Amino acid sequence: MKSNSIYKIIFLLLLLLAFYGLKLLPVKITNWDYPLTFFLFALSFYSFNTYTLYSKTLYSKVILLYTFFVLCSCIYSWYFNGQELYLVIVHSYYYFGILFFFYLLKSKLSASEAEKALIIMSITCCCCYILQWLIYPTILFYGADSESKTLFTYRVRIPGSIGCYCLLLYGINRYLLQKHFKYLFYTLLGGLPILIMGFRSLNTLSLLSIFVMIPFVLHKIPKTMFYSLLGVISILLLMQTPIVKLKLAEMEERNETGQSFENEDYVRFREFDYYWNEQFANPVEKFFGGGVPTDPESKYDKDIHGWAYSNGLYWDDLGLVGLSMIIGMPAVALLLIMYVVCIWRCKDSHLQYIRFTLLIVLLGSLFTTAELFRQGNILLLSLFLYIEYKYHQERVKNIAS
Repeated sequence: MKSNSIYKIIFLLLLLLAFYGLKLLPVKITNWDYPLTFFLFALSFYSFNTYTLYSKTLYSKVILLYTFFVLCSCIYSWYFNGQELYLVIVHSYYYFGILFFFYLLKSKLSASEAEKALIIMSITCCCCYILQWLIYPTILFYGADSESKTLFTYRVRIPGSIGCYCLLLYGINRYLLQKHFKYLFYTLLGGLPILIMGFRSLNTLSLLSIFVMIPFVLHKIPKTMFYSLLGVISILLLMQTPIVKLKLAEMEERNETGQSFENEDYVRFREFDYYWNEQFANPVEKFFGGGVPTDPESKYDKDIHGWAYSNGLYWDDLGLVGLSMIIGMPAVALLLIMYVVCIWRCKDSHLQYIRFTLLIVLLGSLFTTAELFRQGNILLLSLFLYIEYKYHQERVKNIAS
């Protein structure tokens, strides 16, 4: 196994994530976007040295088209919204993260090597999240800077958070296939940050995914029923622990205070009305996207970061609907195609954790959260796509031989 190549990939991913926004670094996380944007584009340009390198997969062509439309939203923002072009491109850095797929193609890692890199990244992400939670209010990662000052009610926003869902389901997936208890530890390690974050929709989807995934892995009714029952018993026992009781009480409290779609004055209805009917009322801007608001000298940025944010109206609270207003409908549609194709192709028992991880963040981000496109998650999506692509490529070669 090419361990040096694996750890090189891990180092590059950590670098592109600015080491999860580690505050001990001399430069604040937002300032990392400048050199990292240049580095990501240079890495991608270096990677497709021949046409055949980036034309082998459906993903490659969709990624290039997606990148083109994100750049179109940047150009639109410069030309019509008065933002400096370089600022919009730099602060769109995380949306370009999928370009890392080309470097993975050039690296020629096997599917198992790429999977190892993904799981190490996921473990690292979960450990950083839990560490930040344990030492709060000491701030180690910038994603905890602006949160509430009580231990059990704040939500750390850490880049690459898709790794938590990945590790949760990877542990279940591998335990069902190999019956090794270390995989149950992975599940607990991945599940704790998800619980602490307290997103109602994502917690519900994670729980459902565990049970729905079981028959896709085992393909046997008796075993499915046994492990499903075991899962129910385990969850009932976990619900008796203090931290789970507390987080459930918090989520129930948000429901009781009207923070749900049953409330006509729910903040997301007000956010949608403002952004869809006022801020992005122009149909052309709706289509191409207004660009990331980032230039403090522009009226566009002042409208969003000034009036809208001061009134608690955040475009990223609207999930993919909000994202479409920023990077454009074509770019979001192409991003969805990549997710859906990967979900569809992950039919093998060993790949179910990828399928259901992507389903969680996709369904959870339709209109409520930014998990699908949270900082670093589109970068890590490149690993999910590569593992699926390489797994099937290797399978075809094995059959042929």
